[in-house]
Amino acid sequence: MMSKSTLIAIAASAALTACATTESRDVSPAFGFTDDAGKSHFVTGHIVKTYDDNFFTTSRAYKLIVQDSGATVIEGPLDPYSFAGTAAGAIGQKPAVAHCTSVQKSPQWWDVTCEIAVEGKVVGKLTF
Repeated sequence: MMSKSTLIAIAASAALTACATTESRDVSPAFGFTDDAGKSHFVTGHIVKTYDDNFFTTSRAYKLIVQDSGATVIEGPLDPYSFAGTAAGAIGQKPAVAHCTSVQKSPQWWDVTCEIAVEGKVVGKLTF
């Protein structure tokens, strides 16, 4: 039989164990463009939210994922409070950047717009 203090220690240990949860709001905004070489690209975007809960705190993180025809080409963190951020990658083997800005519409809702640029030229926008 375990003592009361041992049971409390076991319960506290279990409560302190971090529990991470990932949630993807699959809005999937998309656009298409043709690069200078004549190749067509179909670009989609996702924002993934990760929670890390433990007994004392809850933290959250947001990540932008940009895909070209299903392959991840740009991936990077967004600010957990404003959803703003910049991430780099490559589309069609050329340097690409996603620059995200946001406008708060209400205490619970933000409009997030990510401009996608290839070699410095904006080729489209993803709006969440």
